[in-house]
Parts: sequence; structure tokens; C-alpha cells
Amino acid sequence: MDVNISDLSLNLNDARQKITSASAAILFVHYFGFVYPDINNLKEFTQKNHLFLIEDCSQSLGAWHQGKRVGSIGDASIFSFTKNTLAFGGGAIGTNNETLFKQIKVEISNEYKINNKLWRRFYKFIVTSVYYYKLCVDKMIYDRPNRSIFKWWLINIPDYCLKPLVFFKNLFVSTKNNSENNSSLALSKDSFLDMNIIPLSLTIYSIRKQLRKLDENNKSRMAIIQILKRKILYLYYNINSKSEDINVGTFLPLQIQNRDIGKLISQLKKQGLLLRETWPAFQTCMINHTTENISFLASTLLLLEINPYLTEQEINKIAFLLLKI
Repeated sequence: MDVNISDLSLNLNDARQKITSASAAILFVHYFGFVYPDINNLKEFTQKNHLFLIEDCSQSLGAWHQGKRVGSIGDASIFSFTKNTLAFGGGAIGTNNETLFKQIKVEISNEYKINNKLWRRFYKFIVTSVYYYKLCVDKMIYDRPNRSIFKWWLINIPDYCLKPLVFFKNLFVSTKNNSENNSSLALSKDSFLDMNIIPLSLTIYSIRKQLRKLDENNKSRMAIIQILKRKILYLYYNINSKSEDINVGTFLPLQIQNRDIGKLISQLKKQGLLLRETWPAFQTCMINHTTENISFLASTLLLLEINPYLTEQEINKIAFLLLKI
């Protein structure tokens, strides 16, 4: 399905045309910490067509729509605890639909049986350790320009350690078919993660601690975005959102014209600023399902993850680096 250029969200008109009798659900995303603006019409459409409505709230944990938390509007919702918190991993699935609840339990049980094999657990332990190392460096250093000592090589060291492991995995661990194997390789290295690697009590403790500060941190993010927006107005991608919604500002979208995205990211990394590509996995793994809008946005948009603890000096440095683009 296509996306809207104006708000980077699911194009409802395109969804209406592509729904068939075989369709069971529509999954949509509250992108980059901004509430999906047409959610009421989307919910009405899915109800009329007897479809499940699934919210992906991974980037928008803590956002509000008309007095309701995102994730409480559809039939089911998906959350991540690592996008805008420093929790030790984890995610959640929520639903108030008994049919979906039973099916989710079955799927999780089957997935646990598969992932409980010795090789899978060892592989996932290594990958998860690397993931959390990179996450900590990312949150503590990359998003804090004044703390970017050894930034260029520090976060990339584990990648070299993973290459032999990935090689032996592909050599000895079979998959159903080659296309599945290629897709798994193209996705990010944390695609094998689950919560049974980190002690559950530690994961829950870190999540609870972070959730207590969630609303406060989200307010800080939005305040930082407003400051940066005033300083770099011509770069800011103005997402159309409803005034009554409360966004959380996980990412600041930047519109870059006539520049090589990859080279620009590398240049700014060396100066202590990490920008992220938009939908890189989608572009790599699902190229046959892309659209003109998605291709355009992927080639012209970069994302700055907003750290809620940025100081005024750090905000000014980020703005200075961005204005040099």
C-alpha cells in the first residue's frame, strides 16, 4: 500500500482500492512519533469491511489521539520499548479481541519452540549482546554530539565480530528457501531477538523504570523539535497532524534535496551527528512492492532521533551541523 507525501502515513484511498475478499486486516504505523492523522476514517473503513485494525506504535509510545493513548484505538497494537526509551529491549502486543488474543498466544508459543533450539539461542545471545552494545552507544554517544569520542569506530566494532557467525549460520543452518534466506540477511541484525535472552526480571525492571519517565521525556522531545524547527526551518519536513493529537517526537524528519543520502550520513557521522535513512529495509527487501511516493521519500528524507536529555549547547551544535548541509 502507498503512503501520503503530506504526512508520511498510510494512504487510505489506496488501501480502499487494494482490499480484496482475502484481506483480513490492515496494519498501519504511527510514523516517527506522530499520530496517524486519518485514524477515525480508517477505523470506520475496517469496521465496514470486517477487517482487523492493527496499530504499529513502535515509534510513538506514549502519544495521544483525542484523549486516548495510541494502541487503544484498533483491534490490536504493537509496541517497542527501545525506540524512545533506554529499556533493555522488549516489546508488547495488546488486544481487546478474544479471537486475536488466542491466535497471538498460539503464534508466540510456536515461535518460542523454534527459537528454543540450542543453536538459535546461542546465535541470538551473541546478536542480542551486540545489539544492546550498539543501542547503548547509539543512545549515549551518537545522539549526544558533545559525547562523540571515538564515535566512528566504536559502534561498528561488533559488526566485524558478527560476520563469521553469520557466515557459519548461513552455511550450516538451512532455511525453507533461498528467497527467505536473502530477506533475513537484508534485514537488520536484531531480527532474531526475543525477550528470553535477557533475564525477564531485568527487562521488566528497565521497562517499568523508563515508562515512569515516558510522558516527561516525550514532552522534552517535542520541545527540542520546536527549537530545532525554528533554527532549521527550511530542512524540517512539516508533517500534517491534527492539533488535538499529542505527538511524541521520536524522530525529526528532514527533507534533503539533490544530495546523496548515504554520503551525507557518512559525512555527518564523522562530525558527531547520526542521521538515519527512511525505510531502508523496505527498499532493500521489498523493492517489488515499492511506490513512487515511497521511493521519493526514501531518497529525500533523513531522520534525526531526538534524545530528551539534550542540553542547549548540544541542540545548537546539531542545528549548526544541519545548517551546513
